[in-house]
Amino acid sequence: MSSSNTTNWAATSGGAGGASVPTSVDTVTIDANSGSGTITVNYDFTIISLTCGAMNMTLDFATNNVNPTFSSLLNMAGSGTRTINMGNGTFTIGGTGNAFQLNATTNLTFSSGESTILITNTSNTTATLALQSAITINKIIFSRGASTATNAITIASNTSPFLTINTLI
Repeated sequence: MSSSNTTNWAATSGGAGGASVPTSVDTVTIDANSGSGTITVNYDFTIISLTCGAMNMTLDFATNNVNPTFSSLLNMAGSGTRTINMGNGTFTIGGTGNAFQLNATTNLTFSSGESTILITNTSNTTATLALQSAITINKIIFSRGASTATNAITIASNTSPFLTINTLI
């Protein structure tokens, strides 16, 4: 399924296709009602948030190495049988609180590739990456301008193998 094809988008979970492709004013949920197969993301996009932990499919950013922007949240935590391939793009996240959630990894096959997670919120509110051990993140950058808030990485489990971050800036 192509992410830029309107026949693949619905206004409600499990609804009929034909809705507009999501834009910067939309929140996106891909869940168990979204079907099966592979969603190939084929363009750089900006949305408010993406929640995809309950999906039972593959979300492929790697084929086209796109650079998505989430003004609030990227949540991949959950227990759906899912595969997420991040590729070599930059995932820009502007949220506070748990801005990037990958802390429940049951049934997850995850590949960060050479991707970068870029946290850009400039408010004075803590930005947190909620992660699970036993995954590898290629690069995380906190680029928060004049913000004096805390940058935090929380790990949901301390069991081996541990979380691996190749580059942290």
